[in-house]
Parts: sequence; structure tokens; C-alpha cells
Amino acid sequence: MAQRTINIGAAANDGTGDKLRIAGDKINDNFTEVYADVAGKAAASHTHATSEVTGLDAALASKVDDSQLSAFGATLINDADASAARTTLGLGTAAVLSTADIDERARDAVAAMTADSATIDVTYDDGADTIALDVIRAALKPTETILIAVGDETTAITTGTAKIKFRMPYAFTVTAVKASLGTTSSSGIPTVDINETGTTILSTKLTIDAGETTSTTAATAAVISDASLADDAEMTIDIDVAGTGAAGLKVYLIGYRT
Repeated sequence: MAQRTINIGAAANDGTGDKLRIAGDKINDNFTEVYADVAGKAAASHTHATSEVTGLDAALASKVDDSQLSAFGATLINDADASAARTTLGLGTAAVLSTADIDERARDAVAAMTADSATIDVTYDDGADTIALDVIRAALKPTETILIAVGDETTAITTGTAKIKFRMPYAFTVTAVKASLGTTSSSGIPTVDINETGTTILSTKLTIDAGETTSTTAATAAVISDASLADDAEMTIDIDVAGTGAAGLKVYLIGYRT
């Protein structure tokens, strides 16, 4: 409907304008159309670019400092969905694994760890590796040291087999062996052998150089030939060379429970 205009005449009270009832009718018609139009716009959904709202772009620009937003941050903000954001962040499938998926992979890893196998295949999002299980087992188990005193602190050690006997308290994997003295040998190189049920576990024996108190500084390092010691195995310590005046001998088995 076109706007209805009230005729107010050429001059006040000249009798040429609309009568009061007709003027009121025009007013009602105009307001009816206005109310209908406003109600229709309120019920409708409208989308407008920020540029269509006078001053809005300038107001937003004053609140956002583009210099504080890196190129990477801008890329992340522009990602269309969570999947695209994970790709931008470099997150793999592990980021969306369900609890059931994680439990299954954990069970597989435990099964592989306890199985009688040397390696485990590990798959990543960007490739795969074959890892030696001994490396993983060693990483997961704390290092322990079993210390054996071979004689007292003052009596000079002498050569002989099975100078001391003991049994392994549990199955043990040996990663290193050491020996120390309370009193050094003035001459000769004290040499020690370690045996499991009568068979040496060393292809190169433990030695402590003359004038030294530890095998750590020995010119020739010990070499382990049998690292796996059985639970309750009988262990013996031999002194192949005693040196001169050496005393307070200790032997150390270093490793982890198998």
C-alpha cells in the first residue's frame, strides 16, 4: 500500500481538508502497514557482511592487532573444521583414538613385551620402526645393583675359586660389572671372574690396575658373555690374580630384573 497522506487544507479551518474520521483512518492504515513490515523483518534471518555496517570494520580493526597474529596462527584460524586444524597442528590419528583403540594398542604392546621375541614393530602416522625389545624392557625397568663383598676390609685377598658363593634372588639381566678395592695392590693386577653354576659369564675378566681402587679405570675393560642369570642360580666369585696387599674387594652386578 502506498503511504496515505492526510489532506490538511490550504489554510487553518478553511474547510478544504480531510474530515477527522478520514484522517484517523489514514493514520491507522499507515501504522498497520508499518507494523506488518517490522514484524516480517524481525521474524526473518539476515546475513550481512561487516562492510555493510557503517563503522564496524574500523571498530574491529582497532581491537585486533594483526601484527600479533603469526602466519601459522592465521592458518589455524582459517581452518574449516577440527580435522583441518589437526592437520595444521601436525596431530596424527592418535589425537582422535577412542579409549577402546588405546586399550587395544596397549594390550598388543604388553603382549609383545612379554612374548619370547626379540623385536616389536611400531607403526607411526609418518612411518614405522622395528625396535629391539631389550631396549624397551631395559627402559621400563629400573637399574639395580647387587653388591658382593669378597673378604673383609683389612685382610689381603688371595687367589682361589669360589671365594664366595651366593644365589640369585631373581632372574637378572646383567648390563655391566664392576669391582673395587679398599686397599690398592702395590704390584700385580687383581683379576676377578664371575660364574653362574660353574660357568663364567665374562669373556674378558674384571681387572683393577695396580695402584687403583676401581675397575672403572682399568686399562682392559671386562666383557660380559652371558648376561642372563637365572632365578636361584648358584653364583661364585673367583680371584684369578690377587696382586700384592690388595684388600676390601667388592664385586658389583649391575642390570635389571628379567
